[in-house]
Amino acid sequence: MPRKKPPTHIYGVYITFYADETIKERVERGEEFIISPEQVTTQLVYLGSSRSVAVNSFFRAAQAAMNNPLADTVKVEMGDEVLIRVRIEHH
Repeated sequence: MPRKKPPTHIYGVYITFYADETIKERVERGEEFIISPEQVTTQLVYLGSSRSVAVNSFFRAAQAAMNNPLADTVKVEMGDEVLIRVRIEHH
């Protein structure tokens, strides 16, 4: 009898950026909230079934986000579940 395949999960790795420096500053000061999609952009870094590639992609995405002053968060999802969400703080 053939073996059952284990369930396959789809992993997604994303970086979220503010659209511009003005929006970022106003949100960080608490003067404005993100209410429209034009205020942020999301970059898909990885989408696939390999957990190890997702982990490596998360590491690379976090490094890239630390070097981009408009980066806000890096996130890893498995299906609809958020596994990791890291807020990027620039000093």
